[in-house]
Amino acid sequence: MITKAIPALSSIATSRARRSDLRATSLEACLDAALKIIDRDGLDSLTIRGLAQRLGIAAMTVYSYVRDKDDLLDKIAVRVLSAVSESVAAKGPWQARLTGMMTALHDTLHLHPGVAAISVTPRGPIAALDPFREALLRVLHDAGFPPPDAVNALTALVTYVTGYSMVEHARTETHVEQERLRLARLPKERFPLLSEAADLYATQFSQRTFQAGLRSLIDGLDAELTALPRRKKARRSKSSGAHR
Repeated sequence: MITKAIPALSSIATSRARRSDLRATSLEACLDAALKIIDRDGLDSLTIRGLAQRLGIAAMTVYSYVRDKDDLLDKIAVRVLSAVSESVAAKGPWQARLTGMMTALHDTLHLHPGVAAISVTPRGPIAALDPFREALLRVLHDAGFPPPDAVNALTALVTYVTGYSMVEHARTETHVEQERLRLARLPKERFPLLSEAADLYATQFSQRTFQAGLRSLIDGLDAELTALPRRKKARRSKSSGAHR
């Protein structure tokens, strides 16, 4: 009788352990731990089994919150990026609103480079950015950009911020110093401007240079918007000339 009871006791213990796992953690705890992993070590370092070990729980407990790794990444992105969508200013010049939106996105991706990596995976655009994209298109639409120009602007702005954030994260202080020394030692007769700009070029990734690049993009969009009436007039003239 005692021997037969052992499997039953073992099954009860396992069941209790699983329930304990569920009580000891939560979806939020899983997301927090997973975010720390991808921010520090990259997307490839995250596995469901590894996350469970980090939390001291069974892998099946993690699967009670997410379907798979892709679902886990999507939930991380939603959690982090929802605050960015909520930061959109309701009023003000469209240039200032765009600047605020893209700065908020950059600040978030700078803090969480793992989320920047999620946004450029082969799976395509992540749904977590949809509210942000909708708000961005609304600002551009209200400013007077036609739909094709608005989509082009959105793509340019989001790509700039995402790419800048990822490269910025990849450059450590050691890399910066190595690059500065390498550029300074270039043959001045062949690279006079680049060698002279070694200090500036090596430290180019900063909040100041991010804002300078963003300003250039928005100034370019402003110039395009100003030129729209002339472009429409030129198209009408070309069209009427073709029908004569």
